[in-house]
Amino acid sequence: MRKFRKAETEMKASPKHRGDGYITVYRLSIGSNEARRAGFVSDTGELRELEKVVDEKEKTITFRVKPSKSGVSISVETPV
Repeated sequence: MRKFRKAETEMKASPKHRGDGYITVYRLSIGSNEARRAGFVSDTGELRELEKVVDEKEKTITFRVKPSKSGVSISVETPV
């Protein structure tokens, strides 16, 4: 198995507006290679279920693969 180092990339959220200009969500993109390396996509191409953890104190949002019965968990942290 290949080992990957943690990678930090500057990101900027893209707002999505309603018709009246109100921002309803912010989007961040994760490249397909990053998603595979983080374990978000299985070896067979199946998308894995993710969890989102918002830590207001640390100002972070963490996306991680929902723990399986085997207890394996992979996460990617995104600063807010």
